[in-house]
Amino acid sequence: MSENECNVGISCEFIEKYMPEANPYFIKVYLYALSLADRNGIAEISLAETAQTLHMLATDVLLAIEYWNTQGILESSCHSQDSLLYTLRFRIESKEPEQDAVVGKPAVKKKRADKEIKDMFRLAQTILGRPLSPSDAKTLYSFYDWLGLPVNVILMLLEYCVSISDTKMSFIEKTAISWHEMGLTTVAAAEAYIMELGKKEAYFEELKRLLGIEKTLTQNEKKYFSIWLTQYHSSPELVALAGEYCAAQIGRIQLPYMNAILKSWCEKGITSPDEARRGNESFRQSRAEESAYAKRPYPKFQVYGGSDYDYEEISKIAAQKLNSYVTKKEV
Repeated sequence: MSENECNVGISCEFIEKYMPEANPYFIKVYLYALSLADRNGIAEISLAETAQTLHMLATDVLLAIEYWNTQGILESSCHSQDSLLYTLRFRIESKEPEQDAVVGKPAVKKKRADKEIKDMFRLAQTILGRPLSPSDAKTLYSFYDWLGLPVNVILMLLEYCVSISDTKMSFIEKTAISWHEMGLTTVAAAEAYIMELGKKEAYFEELKRLLGIEKTLTQNEKKYFSIWLTQYHSSPELVALAGEYCAAQIGRIQLPYMNAILKSWCEKGITSPDEARRGNESFRQSRAEESAYAKRPYPKFQVYGGSDYDYEEISKIAAQKLNSYVTKKEV
């Protein structure tokens, strides 16, 4: 064996337990550092030299070291605060392979698109405005490997979370799972969803302004606002008019009452404030006519043509008929 050759023993534990879940570039750093370790599993490495040798960024090398440190199979220590030299202690590997080491162990499934993943980590740091911790990197990679989200969709997800000022990784992970469950696995679908969210947010803010709501919306208020937007397709101006009618009737804004008004308008095909006002005016006139008809005075009973009758002659005729009837009974 020449001086430039070395044998590095890779434990089955590393291959089966740690390698499948790790970033391919983290594995690359691990194997390189392991090749520099002595028989006691200790290696000293320079971030700059390692990055140059592996064609990586020094920050990515540091992320890899921190990742393996959190996994518990590597212990790292920096020579000084400003130093780029690290001492690494490997916990499950040895320099020379054991004689009974398993050779030809089935290869673990190769990770896809190494360059794409590297670019994702780099851009994620730019979008979030902070370095990725090993835990952050592992979580982001899980979106790609576990949830099956494309890198472009993951980056859009990060931009969305930044836009709503919530960049906690727990929230980002929850949102990623939600997107996966909704089938937002393409850039087009994610863009359409974000646009709809933007329209919804703008609609809610406009209703808050028109209805004079200054506090944060409650879940009940959001429920009604969503119904008016997605089911009734009521414009903010139409909702404001419903609020005016509600206040005029009961003296205050009440969402269930407004909902009944807007539902009625929706069923009648009313889509604008002008149509609603015309419909309301027709309704008022109809009610006024009904009320007037109900209150009209009833006519007094009259005997028409009473002066044409001769009551004295009628009495004589009636007496004659009665006498004739009595005579016939006696006979």
